[in-house]
Amino acid sequence: MEYQSPFENWYAYSTVHKPLPDFTCETGLVLFPPELVPGVGHPLVDKLGNHAVRRLMMRKLESYNAFTEKLEYKAVMAASIKIAEDPQAFGLSEQAGREARLIVTDESHHAYVAVEMIKRIPGFSELPPLSRRSRRF
Repeated sequence: MEYQSPFENWYAYSTVHKPLPDFTCETGLVLFPPELVPGVGHPLVDKLGNHAVRRLMMRKLESYNAFTEKLEYKAVMAASIKIAEDPQAFGLSEQAGREARLIVTDESHHAYVAVEMIKRIPGFSELPPLSRRSRRF
């Protein structure tokens, strides 16, 4: 089977070559889909008001982005580096090995953006830091 490259236009479309998106959030902007945040919509949380709901959503976004950073570094990039180093060991062509390096570049950028997004959430700096134990996924 002949290898077909999905990276023909990588230099034009890769977000690595573009400035970071504007992460400034206006008040009331939904930070994370509420249906994916445990506790949102629960009567006890609702009693605490919108501030409690927003904090839960900020924490979920923080947790999700921390997971994204680790996933990129420990799984996607690790596998891509192994492919880049020895594509034949995986039955892949030299071109696929070269393109695995582009994947490493993109995924490193995704990890960077995930962390930057967390830092730029309005009000985030007011939250107490999560403990190591709280960050498990």
